[in-house]
Amino acid sequence: MKRKILVLILTAIMMTMQSGCWGKLELNEIGLVRAIGIDLESDGHIKLTVLAIMPIGDPQASGQRSNTWIGSATGESISEAQTNLSRFAPRKIVFYHNEIILVGEELAKSGVVGIIDSLLRERAIRYDSYFLACEGTAHDLLITPAEIDKSLPEEIEGIIMQEKDWNKSKTITLREFAINLKTKYRCSVAGKIGLEINNQRSFSTFRESALKLNDENTHKGRIDIEGCAVFRGGQLVGFLDRNEARGYKWIAHPGERSVVTVTCGENIGIASVRVVGYSTKLKPIVENGRLIMEVRFESKNNELQHYGGGSSIDARVKKKIEEKAAEIIREEMKNAVLKAQTVYEADIFGFGEAVYRSKPELWKSIEDDWRKVYTNLEVRYNVDFFMKRPGEISDPIILDENSG
Repeated sequence: MKRKILVLILTAIMMTMQSGCWGKLELNEIGLVRAIGIDLESDGHIKLTVLAIMPIGDPQASGQRSNTWIGSATGESISEAQTNLSRFAPRKIVFYHNEIILVGEELAKSGVVGIIDSLLRERAIRYDSYFLACEGTAHDLLITPAEIDKSLPEEIEGIIMQEKDWNKSKTITLREFAINLKTKYRCSVAGKIGLEINNQRSFSTFRESALKLNDENTHKGRIDIEGCAVFRGGQLVGFLDRNEARGYKWIAHPGERSVVTVTCGENIGIASVRVVGYSTKLKPIVENGRLIMEVRFESKNNELQHYGGGSSIDARVKKKIEEKAAEIIREEMKNAVLKAQTVYEADIFGFGEAVYRSKPELWKSIEDDWRKVYTNLEVRYNVDFFMKRPGEISDPIILDENSG
């Protein structure tokens, strides 16, 4: 009996000694930031815009009301703007769950080194957040209504996740962008995000809602992620369009998927080939004292997805499709390199890194003048493209002229 009493007393003492969650915040007391937009104001101040999820206790009571809060504040620095945001926020704003960082065009052109430095110093900022440069202001993009998802950050993240299938845009993380900023022999590329204005709805609805959606005053914009933003020395120098972005990815990001459509003449027609995977190697060579960069592209496991020709896919037709596809890939690479060399003077492909790794002594002699060397660098392209199989059928579907 005495033993049982002693156990109860010790248990009671231990319970009183257990520490509680001191200083805790309940879920309904915080706002979870999912997207950040940073702009440069005309007076030189920084404007910070956030999209924060405000958890609602009773989802049924909330009805169709959005639980995403849009807040903006300005300051002389991003830290001051973040502090000033608390003046308007209905709940405590926390950044631990942020996934998207947008930088406005004017700020990006003026330079993002200071902004990146501030973000990396903030313990609450995730280094794996997507980093994108805007056409226009980040604020205007973040106030765009989501089309399908409950919140715009979910929609942006969903579009980015489909990037590998489309292969005409390139989005990187804050960590990747910061590493490229610190690299002497390579400039940086970030995702490009803009607002596309059109009258086409992307979802089906009933008649009453459709009439409201077709109202001229209804917001018709939708998020558009395509192409790339090119940075040199931490400053935005311009954008690559969708085809130039794919040319950049053919060189700098091997292994992703895409579809190449070719026109092979009347007898063959149009053919679309699914590029399942590819490899690219950069080989610096020296000829007669001149540095030349060889780009060797190889893709073997490709499948025919569409064939508009009337003839069977024999060896001759197959070779013609392969040659035309290789020609398109070569031209896209050449156009991307030409723009990056002559217009932006930005080595986004890693040519300098290839020289640094394979010819370190040569790199030491040209390192300080690499930008000048790069803009005058001769680039040669060797493209090997092979189609593995013609899809699930070999012969095209041809209707008999006398058939009904």
